[in-house]
Amino acid sequence: MTFWSDRLFTIVLEVDMLNNINEEYIRKIIQKELEKYFLLSRKEETVKTNISFLGENMELKRKLEDSFEIEEESETLIVSNLSLKNIYNLSIGIYENKFEEKILKQVLEGKKVFLIEEGLEYLKYQNIPTNLLEKYNTYVKNIKDYGIKIQKEAYFLQYINNSEEIYSERLLDYKKLREFYLKGLNSLLVAENTIITSSAMDYAKENNITIVKRR
Repeated sequence: MTFWSDRLFTIVLEVDMLNNINEEYIRKIIQKELEKYFLLSRKEETVKTNISFLGENMELKRKLEDSFEIEEESETLIVSNLSLKNIYNLSIGIYENKFEEKILKQVLEGKKVFLIEEGLEYLKYQNIPTNLLEKYNTYVKNIKDYGIKIQKEAYFLQYINNSEEIYSERLLDYKKLREFYLKGLNSLLVAENTIITSSAMDYAKENNITIVKRR
């Protein structure tokens, strides 16, 4: 505050030395300097939260960098993708490389780990035999049981930015979804037990509205 106090004092002296300067002009000068001070103060107070990031989704990483400081170590780790081998190793609590080691040690230290659902490799395959799919789902359940959170990217971005709007009513129909859309909402988080009607799903598809069920 010393710098700004000295600055205002200097301005007043300079103005006082000038002729034909009215009081209103002096007030405007001081107000302008005060606005600069408070703007600078707000910028200095804005400190980004630190998070860590692993994975190949560079687009997601760039989005995170807008709101967070990406650090090597932090209380929260974001993992954008897991291979079939990664999923298996983590499900049985072991690691074979630095990538898996960082994830597992984050869990062992009681820190937060978020996995992006779209980054799970086995979900990219459309015709997985039922028995094999069940096995992969079991591996993922084990991972979740360790406290690791798995969410879709759309939900995750809203969650970390504290901007999600949760719809918790029993039924989400076309009429209600249209109301949200007309308000400018392009994505909606709904409670796990909310029933989404077929007409609402069709409307969402036609208008590129993302609906994500909260887990």
